Amino acid sequence: METLVGWLKQQEASISFEEVVEKASSLVFGGTIDEEKGMIIEVANQAFEAFCGNQPSFPCEIKEVFGNKGPLDYEVLVQKAQGKGWSEVAFELVPGSLLLRGNVFSFGNGRIMAFLDDVTDKEICKRLIAFKDKYFELVKLYGATELLQGLISAMLEVAQAEWGGIFVWDAKDQRWVLQFDAVLPPLLGRKDLKNYLDFALQLGNSGEERTSWSFGGLNIIEGAEWKVPWIEVAGSWKDVMERHGVHSLKAGTLITGASPAVFVVLSGENGKLGNINSHVIDSFWAVTAAILEKNRVMEGMSQLYHRDPVTGFYSSARLKELVKLEVERSMRYGYPLSFVAMNIDDIVSLSETETIDESLFESIIKELGKCVRGSLRSVDIVGRLGNVLLLILPHTPREGAELVANRLKQKLEGLRIGKYSLKPVKINVATFGGDILESKGIKEFLLDFGINL
Repeated sequence: METLVGWLKQQEASISFEEVVEKASSLVFGGTIDEEKGMIIEVANQAFEAFCGNQPSFPCEIKEVFGNKGPLDYEVLVQKAQGKGWSEVAFELVPGSLLLRGNVFSFGNGRIMAFLDDVTDKEICKRLIAFKDKYFELVKLYGATELLQGLISAMLEVAQAEWGGIFVWDAKDQRWVLQFDAVLPPLLGRKDLKNYLDFALQLGNSGEERTSWSFGGLNIIEGAEWKVPWIEVAGSWKDVMERHGVHSLKAGTLITGASPAVFVVLSGENGKLGNINSHVIDSFWAVTAAILEKNRVMEGMSQLYHRDPVTGFYSSARLKELVKLEVERSMRYGYPLSFVAMNIDDIVSLSETETIDESLFESIIKELGKCVRGSLRSVDIVGRLGNVLLLILPHTPREGAELVANRLKQKLEGLRIGKYSLKPVKINVATFGGDILESKGIKEFLLDFGINL
C-alpha cells in the first residue's frame, strides 16, 4: 500500500486510471461526485470488485455497490473532492460496520481516486483485546456481583456506548427488574441518560401483559438476540426509539428458566452497535452468561429474591439495598423519587377482651398487600420493614405520591378482614428531588425505618 501510494505521488503529473488499475492490490476506485446521485464510481481494480462481491457494472452509484450492507456515510469523500491533491482518510463507510482507511487524490474538478484498505477486522481485534485486558483486571479484583457491574462498564467503555444494563424476570411481581445501570463516569448527569433508562424500562414492562418470554423485540430463548444497528431497520420500534434518542440497540438472552436474565445496550449514535462493536458486546454476552449460568442466581444477586413470606414483598434487608440504589439513580439521572410508608400496626378495631394473634396479623398483612399491589405501576417497588410497608416510587414527584397515598386510603376504608374493620391507616409521604442538597429530609425520613443513606 505505502509503496503504491509513494509511486503514485511521484507520477502525479501523469497519473491515469489505467496505471492504477494495473498496479494496485488495495481497493482502488475512481469516480465523480454528482450533486443529485452522490458518489459515482466509474472505474475500479479487481481487488475492489472482489471486495464488493456482487460484480457491479461501472459506472454506478456507490449505493448500488454497498447499499445492501447498511446506510452509507461517504461525506468525507465528498469533502475531499472539493479540494485538490493528496489527503489521508479514515471513515466508516457503513456506520459501525465497515471501516476504511487510506489515501485519496482529488483532481480538483469533483473527481477523485481512492486507495483504501478495509481495516474493519483490525479494529474489531483491537477492541476485543482491550475488553479482554479489562476483563482480566476485573477478575483479579472482584467477586461475581462487582465483576458483573465492572463488565458492564468495561463493555460500554470499549464499545463507546452510552447505556447498558441487565434485567432479571421477577416471577413474584411479574415484571422485569433492572439489576445494574452502570454508565461511564464522563457521561454522568447527561439528560439523555434518563431517556435511555426510561426506554430500557419500557422494553420489558410496557403493554397490557408483561411476560417472561419476551423483552421488547427479544424472544427469551437460549442464544436469542435482538439487534438494531441502525434506526432505519428498527421496524415497529422506530418511533419509540426516536422519541427517547436511541438510534442503535443490541439485546440478548443471558439465561433462561424460571428467572431469565437479559442484557440491553443502547446508543444515541446510528450504527454505534453495528458489526464492529457487536463483537465486543458478544464477548461481554458470553462471559456474563457463563457467570450467571455457573452461579445461576450468583453471589450477591441471590439476595434479590429474598421475600417476606407473608406478603411476597421484598424483605427488610433487600428493601434497604433497593432504597439506596434508587436514591443513587435519582441523583444520577435527575428524576424525582418518592416514598410512601404505611404503618400496619394496630389498624383493626378490637374489643377490650380481644387480642391480635399472629394468624390474624398475617391475614391483615396479606389483605393489605393485595390492596397495595393493585395500586402499583410496573416500575414501583414495595417491601416490608417490620410493621411498615414501604413503597418506592421512581419518577414520581410529591403530588404523584400523594395521589397514590390517597388512593390507598380510599381502598382501605371499606376493607374488612373477617369480622374486623380497619382503623384509619397512617400513611407518610416523602420525596427526593434528585439534588444532593435536598437529601437531608429524606435521610431523616428513612432513618425512622433503619435505612441509613
